[in-house]
Amino acid sequence: MGIVGIDFGTSTTLVAVWKQGKPQLLRDSDGLELTPSVVAYLPGDRVQVGARAALRRGIDPENTLYSVKRIAGRRWFDQEVVDFRESTPMKLERGGDGVPRFITRKGQLLPVDVIAHQLSVVRHYAGFPAGELKNAVLCVPPSYGPEQVLSLCNAARKAGFNRVGTIDEPYAAVVPYLERLSGERNVAVYDLGGGTFDLAVLRVRGLSHRVIASGGDPYLGGDDVDHALANLIANRVLQEHRWDLRGERSIFARLLVAAEKAKLALSLQPSVTVRLDIIDPTLAGKTLEIGREAFDRAIHELVQRSFALCDEVLLEAGLPVQAIDDVILAGGSTYLPAVRAAVESYFGKRPLYDLAPDRTVAQGACISAALQAGEMHGGARVVPA
Repeated sequence: MGIVGIDFGTSTTLVAVWKQGKPQLLRDSDGLELTPSVVAYLPGDRVQVGARAALRRGIDPENTLYSVKRIAGRRWFDQEVVDFRESTPMKLERGGDGVPRFITRKGQLLPVDVIAHQLSVVRHYAGFPAGELKNAVLCVPPSYGPEQVLSLCNAARKAGFNRVGTIDEPYAAVVPYLERLSGERNVAVYDLGGGTFDLAVLRVRGLSHRVIASGGDPYLGGDDVDHALANLIANRVLQEHRWDLRGERSIFARLLVAAEKAKLALSLQPSVTVRLDIIDPTLAGKTLEIGREAFDRAIHELVQRSFALCDEVLLEAGLPVQAIDDVILAGGSTYLPAVRAAVESYFGKRPLYDLAPDRTVAQGACISAALQAGEMHGGARVVPA
């Protein structure tokens, strides 16, 4: 019977299994540890999940669903759903029960249906335990209320996970670092993922922990960075070529895909060249050079928004920033150099991120599942303080 930790994120999904005394990340059918949380509903009643589905965002935007976690367990007039409807090319309508539904060629789909399609693929990863699982733990954001947690759990059960528990994402991020944290520590987890930002302050002592305060912004993450960079590209194209890339839904969808690729490149190099004809064939032979300084300016307000939330959470915790002993980075968007520099400046100390911020949550969930199943330290349990 296997032990599994699942980090179902807004933009990517990771799965870790307990093997030979440690968590091991699994790869999907494309050989990726980080599977895009994207589902494409193709003609002929076919469904694609992951990287191949993500390629269809610019081809078939109304039938390619992503960032669905943002509206899991939400209702039509919730601000998260209103913002989602206004910022994506996907079609939604209000159901009679007030729950939003996606309108696709497969018909009307609830968010829980889409998430179940994403999670069902996990069971077919190479190395996934056969048969009934001994323990499966699903990560949930600290900002989630009971309805959102229930929605994710229902999706997991619909995907075939009959026994599934949950763990707060901030604590899951801390777990892989526990051996380094001696005594009682005030730990801040700065989690900037693909779709959301969360800050949590925990008091940690060994396997015991208590969340002192937390807060989240459901519209602050990598997707929003993509939009900021897409607008930077669109404004430059409008200025230089008198052509607006935001006029058509399909072109804007391709612009977002190009912006995401440019963002990843700018995490590693000082500039990137964007081919405009891939976005809009009208601009054949045209390219655009984007430098990291321009990119950093474009996302400056987004990054600063995260620290306004940090101020609120620390105030709720009753702690000055100097009382934070350790800062742990989580989420793929913390690879951005501007983010890392800003976090270090705000907290006055270098954050911990050497265990790969986009992978620690899945690994921590798996370790926690192993602890709960009695597979570590003589049957020790993770017990909230």
